[in-house]
Amino acid sequence: MNNLHHIFHKTITIATVFGYDLMHHFSCKENSAQAEINQAFFEYTLQQFQSSEQLEMMQQILEVEQEKFSLRNTHSAQIETKLLSEYATFNHDRENLLHLSLEGLKNVTLQQSSYVTCYATDWKFVFINETDNTELLDKIQEFPKDEYYFVFQQTDVFDDVLQTNVLEFHLTKYEYYVLQLFQETTSVKEVLNDFFEVFEIESEAQMHSLLKEATRIIKFLIYRKFIVRSNILR
Repeated sequence: MNNLHHIFHKTITIATVFGYDLMHHFSCKENSAQAEINQAFFEYTLQQFQSSEQLEMMQQILEVEQEKFSLRNTHSAQIETKLLSEYATFNHDRENLLHLSLEGLKNVTLQQSSYVTCYATDWKFVFINETDNTELLDKIQEFPKDEYYFVFQQTDVFDDVLQTNVLEFHLTKYEYYVLQLFQETTSVKEVLNDFFEVFEIESEAQMHSLLKEATRIIKFLIYRKFIVRSNILR
């Protein structure tokens, strides 16, 4: 039962601000598997908010946190040898990629890492600092209902406090778009061309500005290991 506080941290925190103490009345069968407890909690929460104007928000945040749970490895000792080995390779190759000139980088073939999962939501649920729970809902409501983008990334380190090895990262619209362009194995040059086609480029100065931003995004995705060389994915 205590794991629910880790798995559904945002859900429980925001529900409390709305005046719902989800943990006080929720109950489940003893000795149930964690996945069964999660599903029961998911359904219970939706029932509590059924007639509330916050129902859509709560459903989305439940889905986000349940998905994050499904991606995690359960303990540091159980992190696969394959994952550890590949991250060691990613770390080494990342330094080589980031030292390439743009011309050198254009000919490199990259692909979205198999340890990254992309999402879009109507509210901004992912922030760098969420240590102050009382401000979590305020942060979310600072941003109007729109489209917000983020990724879950499985890592090679298990956090014993948060009980997960999955990290969350917010993405801008263009970072998300470029990352999606790397879903299939492709060269940086091809992705740059696809990126430029989105815009009506009217001047050399605009082209220069777009190239600078696209280069920043691609290097950011490489730095975060969201995209990696396809030939080192096994």
